[in-house]
Amino acid sequence: MKKTLLTLLGSSAALLAAYSANAADAVVADAPVPPTGSYVQVCDAFGTGYFYIPGTETCLKLSGAVSFSAGNDTYANENFAGAEAYLDIDTKADSELGTIGTKVRLSSKNNFDTYYVGGNPERTTDVELAYVTVGPVYFGYKETLLNTDLFYGDFDLESIAGDLNTTTIGVLQKGIYGGVYAGVALETNGRGSFFDNNGRFGDDYVPDVVGRVGIDEQAWGGVDLSGVYSDENDAWFLKATADLKASDAIDFRLAAGYGDTDGDKGYLVTAAGKYKFSDKFAAFTGVGYFDQDSSSDYVAANAGVTWTPVTNLDVTGQLTYSDLKADDDYNTKVTVTRKF
Repeated sequence: MKKTLLTLLGSSAALLAAYSANAADAVVADAPVPPTGSYVQVCDAFGTGYFYIPGTETCLKLSGAVSFSAGNDTYANENFAGAEAYLDIDTKADSELGTIGTKVRLSSKNNFDTYYVGGNPERTTDVELAYVTVGPVYFGYKETLLNTDLFYGDFDLESIAGDLNTTTIGVLQKGIYGGVYAGVALETNGRGSFFDNNGRFGDDYVPDVVGRVGIDEQAWGGVDLSGVYSDENDAWFLKATADLKASDAIDFRLAAGYGDTDGDKGYLVTAAGKYKFSDKFAAFTGVGYFDQDSSSDYVAANAGVTWTPVTNLDVTGQLTYSDLKADDDYNTKVTVTRKF
């Protein structure tokens, strides 16, 4: 959202009076002092959208989205329609310890479909994010460090240890050398709800250990390797992900993962592509194969088109396919999203 600097200015006037026709010098009245101004000042040190909180050196950014979705899901054998919204509150400030930031996301988001690998991971319907960053260190309630990206569109990966968000403490250092980054985190394995993640743990409780290393912000894209070990589930999972740019208009995403949950082994391979026809139209598609010892192997795929008639207003039509239940199941959905 474009910010405007509002300034209240007073005007001063100089009065010049001649006391007589023969006076050698003019007498100038003292100019009145302008009134003190009140304003909101743009803060461009941390990117677009930030402004200084008046009277402080802390920068604040408000952003979010409201969306409406409607469609049909044969997997759940139902039609669905609903609205979702979230509000992001971000702050940043420089300090002797580096940049200190906070992020809070208030969310009403729910999933209206069930096409998620491993289940249906609700990202929570209250406080979706609430964490602090001090330089590369972060702590609070945050999305997992594990890379969960699979297809473009809605398709996402549920980690073997639970849902996507977790109470965590970790470090993610970017720019180690060029675009190289690396991170490690401890994450609670009671995932998926902000309030469920704030409480007491038993004496023998062991948090999940998650690591990630990769390279990004290259002309050709980026790659990473991430993994998680969960003592609670006696489970581990490794995933390699590549986001590649073939041109300014063409992107590809390739992923492969392998894991073991108490002797139950499984793996996945996926490939997805996105093509930008213009500033207003883009299309995406993807396909993946998933296999686990304890369940039947299955194929999932999606395809969709996004129309952006004006900036920050997206209309997306998406078709998702899966034979997870040994039947051909489809999810058709149209979503209108306004970001701000």
